[in-house]
Amino acid sequence: MKICIDGNPIGTFPLVRAGVYRYITSLLNALSKIDKVNEYKVFFSFFRKRHFPYYKKAMLFLERNGFKIIYFPFPPRIWTR
Repeated sequence: MKICIDGNPIGTFPLVRAGVYRYITSLLNALSKIDKVNEYKVFFSFFRKRHFPYYKKAMLFLERNGFKIIYFPFPPRIWTR
């Protein structure tokens, strides 16, 4: 299974911590068993909230018989520094 984040192969995206990689990989592993998809592309959008310095939402693109988009939030604790 191939995972790309913002066009970079997983492991090379500088702003994302290891906990996020584990979260993405476990999520996509579960999805790939259902969806039988070989390649995923994940794009992040960043926005500030008053109580969370960075609460990040990710957009997951799955391609299967066309194109569909799934939005899902990451738990804030894996984003804290």
